[in-house]
Amino acid sequence: MRKKIFLCCLSLLLLFLSGCESKRVKINAEDYIQLGQYKGLAVTRMSTEVSEEELEAQLNRMLDAYASLEPITDRKEVEDGDVANIDYEGSIDGQAFEGGSAKGFDLQIGSGTFIPGFEEGLIGAAVGDTVDVAVTFPNEYTNNPTLAGKDAVFKVTVNSISKKVLPELNEAFLKEKTGGRFGSVEEIRSYLKEQMTSYLTEYSDGSLNTQLLDQAVNNATLKQDLPAEFLEEKKQAMIGTAQANAKAYGKTYEEYLQSYLRMDEQTFLQTVDSSAEKIAKQSLVIRAIAGAEQLSVTDEELDEKIKSLMQEYGYEKKKELLKTVNEDEIRDNLLKEKVEDLLMDNAVISTQE
Repeated sequence: MRKKIFLCCLSLLLLFLSGCESKRVKINAEDYIQLGQYKGLAVTRMSTEVSEEELEAQLNRMLDAYASLEPITDRKEVEDGDVANIDYEGSIDGQAFEGGSAKGFDLQIGSGTFIPGFEEGLIGAAVGDTVDVAVTFPNEYTNNPTLAGKDAVFKVTVNSISKKVLPELNEAFLKEKTGGRFGSVEEIRSYLKEQMTSYLTEYSDGSLNTQLLDQAVNNATLKQDLPAEFLEEKKQAMIGTAQANAKAYGKTYEEYLQSYLRMDEQTFLQTVDSSAEKIAKQSLVIRAIAGAEQLSVTDEELDEKIKSLMQEYGYEKKKELLKTVNEDEIRDNLLKEKVEDLLMDNAVISTQE
């Protein structure tokens, strides 16, 4: 889990917690929400201490970007850890499928780059061999949902095998690759450990907020069914956010869904449908807690946040920013932050050992 956090260079999109809403349905939270316990909730904070093993692993991942390949000449069979240069073509029921073939691809065996069974199926194959590797795509295959759960056969030719050689981490390497910013190994280790600790702390705080809000929502009950127009508002907000993000990244809507959310439009819309009530209930619970605790967002706080967003995203005029996000949405997010702070201040927090 922590390895995934450090690799997160995966940008977490909080798509379902806000959205670009053009028309808001007026609804009184107290008419629909019966609050349960939201103070004194018990949560566990993950450890933010970076171990020597984690630091070394992160340093090696950094060095991996500058690794070279050294041909293996004393054997021909593929072994775990080798980098195999391969040509491959995948088929399902005898038919090739889009994205299932490549030539001259360098694959490190055991890296988990490909779906389970593919890399293992090449162990023991010799340079020059062409082998059939039978695999089954995972049931939740977000890279291409149309392939999820299907059996496939890959015809793979092993062109060559090599081993990856990492450069030595020393002063000369650091000065060359960092432009003199780091002149010693201790400097880069200290900097990297500080960054990892900072990221773990930020991730841990976000995780606590999510746990606490989820508990508060689960402890609350709906007094009556939510209005269909309110659920539709939440769906359109999610879709609008995805469309706005696509534009911001210079992608089409379909390209954005595939590249950043790892799903096609049909799967995304199914996710939107299944998430709408949860997101709607969460927004009402936030409003209900704010009402019970007399929390509100002042006009001054809203103005300060707008100025901050303008500076962060490079908008010179307020109206330009408000074309992409409206004031109600900004106010809602500020109110959510206040509720999260209240839940955190009143939580019973233990630390993971």
